[in-house]
Amino acid sequence: MGAKELRSRVSDPGGVTDQTNRVACHVHNPWQPRLLREAEAIGPSTIALVERILAAKPHPEQGFRACLGILRNGLDRA
Repeated sequence: MGAKELRSRVSDPGGVTDQTNRVACHVHNPWQPRLLREAEAIGPSTIALVERILAAKPHPEQGFRACLGILRNGLDRA
C-alpha cells in the first residue's frame, strides 16, 4: 500500500456528522436539563456559561465534562 493510498483514507478532522444518523439517546440527552438546573442554583452567569459551552460543541456530549467541572467548582465556592 503506497503513501497515496494511505492519504486517501485519512478522514477529515473538521467533518460534520449528519444529525439524522445520531443514536436516539444522543438526540435528546437527559444530562442537559440537569446541568442547567444546577447552573441556575449557582447564578445567572453560570447558566450563560454552561449554555455557551454546550452550544459551541457539535455534540452537547462533548461539553458535559467541562460543564460538570465548572458546576463542581461553583458548588464548592458557593
